[in-house]
Amino acid sequence: MTILALALACTPDPASTPSVATLTTPTAPTSPATWTFPDADTPPGDPDPDALGDAITAAAALALAFPADPLVDAYLDRFARSASPTCPTTFDDGYGGTYWADGCTAPDGTYFGGYLDAVHFVDLPTDDGTALLTGDTLGGNITLLDPDGRALDLEGTAARLTGTSVDGTTTYVQSALVGGFGLQGDDAPSWLRDGPRSVELVLTTIAVPSIYGLATVVDGAVDVDQPDGRYSVRFGEVTAANLAVGSACALEPGGPVTVRDPDGRWVEVTFHGPHLGVDEGDAQRCDGCGDAVALDDGRALPEVCADFSPWLDGGAR
Repeated sequence: MTILALALACTPDPASTPSVATLTTPTAPTSPATWTFPDADTPPGDPDPDALGDAITAAAALALAFPADPLVDAYLDRFARSASPTCPTTFDDGYGGTYWADGCTAPDGTYFGGYLDAVHFVDLPTDDGTALLTGDTLGGNITLLDPDGRALDLEGTAARLTGTSVDGTTTYVQSALVGGFGLQGDDAPSWLRDGPRSVELVLTTIAVPSIYGLATVVDGAVDVDQPDGRYSVRFGEVTAANLAVGSACALEPGGPVTVRDPDGRWVEVTFHGPHLGVDEGDAQRCDGCGDAVALDDGRALPEVCADFSPWLDGGAR
């Protein structure tokens, strides 16, 4: 399974100031379809816009708390320390990666079970040739047990890529986690210390250091527990960018945020900030609030306001 399209065509013309409207990021999953209430005679009333805003604010901060690199590094370290020529049996995947499918115990007592394709990139050109990417992607379904019985579980894709534009003006960091993951031991990141977890997040940070420019793109979903219950929040390739890279609105991002509240009501909130690779945002509507629509029947709801400031404090870096 591959989550990264490796098409970060994000480098501005060297002769021009980088603009958020010319930056792009990999293809995002689509937002959920319209939802109805087939088991209810009367749908719940309208959700509280303040509660929705609080949930989005909490989810925006939480989305940055799932870096892929600790999991990727833990796998690479355990494989380097414990794999032998015969366990697991490895193959060239034909794309420069290493594939294995096995159920065996290595000489040091580490168990390798499942299948995995691991690809390491070094200065890989993007499709348009404007940037060079370096990093690792892991895709498969594995369990590794070290000699002390500590497990590393991966079911899905984990990736970490960094890069620089060929003209040296722009840097990229992307972290991707899609699937279920678990890691026991001192190298477990905070988000896995309470046990295995399912994650669906792709975080991309684009920086132009010479002008202190920064854009962060979040695509994926997180759950947040609020005083009135659990909210599911999905970010549909939502972009926040500062004024230095041409954003007309640094107060809020651009793009759709879909929320399911504790009563099962689905609401889509569209914010008016920049859209990566499309436009700079709407300065006239830059107030931190987005247009809300009930997805059961498309009716307009009161505006929902949220705080996305952590996205411009460093993003996925």
